[in-house]
Amino acid sequence: GAALERWRRQDTRVLLTHIPLHRPPGTDCGPLRQRSSALKDRTGFSYRNMLPAELSERLLRAVLPHGVFSGDDHDQCRVTHRIASSLFSVFEQRSGRSAASRAT
Repeated sequence: GAALERWRRQDTRVLLTHIPLHRPPGTDCGPLRQRSSALKDRTGFSYRNMLPAELSERLLRAVLPHGVFSGDDHDQCRVTHRIASSLFSVFEQRSGRSAASRAT
């Protein structure tokens, strides 16, 4: 549709966040993750380690990024987010230190 065409024609957009976007429970983070294979949705006093689903969807629709980078828990996680009602998706890479850099 029109949103997909707009996305293809625009300059590259990158969304940088501290808190990762929402993902369904148990979504695998890929082979580079040092801890558990999935990110758990946890909240606490003045703390949240994943944005709510509605806010994540609104951000993706508003920005239409080509990539998302976040880095809350200092561990690797690569996830593909599908933007609802569209034909395209975007990946999110959570930055983290590699095992080699942790040893130094």
